[in-house]
Amino acid sequence: AICDALPVARDLRRRIKARLGRCVHHIACSRYFYYYSYLRPRVGDYDEIMLTDVRDVIFQADPFTVPLTAPLRFFIEHPSMTVGGQINNALWVGNAYGHPVLAKIADRPVSCSGITYGTATGMLDYLAAMTDELTALTRKVAGGIGYDQGVHNYLIWHHRFPRAEIMENTAGPVLTLQAVPADEISVDSSGRLLDRNGAVVPVLHQYDRHPGHRDRLRSLLAG
Repeated sequence: AICDALPVARDLRRRIKARLGRCVHHIACSRYFYYYSYLRPRVGDYDEIMLTDVRDVIFQADPFTVPLTAPLRFFIEHPSMTVGGQINNALWVGNAYGHPVLAKIADRPVSCSGITYGTATGMLDYLAAMTDELTALTRKVAGGIGYDQGVHNYLIWHHRFPRAEIMENTAGPVLTLQAVPADEISVDSSGRLLDRNGAVVPVLHQYDRHPGHRDRLRSLLAG
C-alpha cells in the first residue's frame, strides 16, 4: 500500500512545487513551472515540442522539419562562448552552484536555454529536472533573471540527459546569433540566414543582435 501511494505523493509534491515556483521565481525561471504544469496532464497529446523565447526569435521555415533522433535536442551557442569564459553564464552557474562546480564545467560550450526541442516524454523529463533544480535553489536564485540558463547548463554538462542530442550552432534547426561575428553569417539571395551547408535555418534566436539582419528579416516578414 505504501508503494502504491508513492507515485501519488510524488505527483502531489510536484503540483505544490509548481505553484510555489510560479510565485517566487522571475518569469525567466517560473515559466518552467508553468510548462510542467501544462504538459504533465497532456503529455499524451503531443509528439514533439519546442520551448522557445519569443521577443528575439524569428522563424524562417517550419521548425519541425529536422527529425528528432533523441528525446531531447539542445543547442550550443558560438564556440567562443564557454560557461566559465562568458561573464553572465559564469555568474549564473557560480552563484547557483558555487565556484568548484563552475570550475568543473568552465570549459564547456554554452547551451542556450532559450530554445529546446524534445519528444513529449523527453520534454516532461527535462521540465521535471529543471523545476526540481530551481526549487532546490530557491533561496539562492529566487527573483533573479537568467538562472534558468545556469541550471540548464549544469544539468546538461552533468549528464542528466544522457540520450540528448547536442547540436552545434550552425549544424541544426536553430542558429543562436548573440556571439556570431558578422562575417560568419551567410545569407541567400532573399536575405534569409543559412546554416553551414547552405540550407535555410528554420529558427533564428537573438536575431536582433545584428541590426542589419534584424531589419532585413523584419522586412521579409512584413512583405
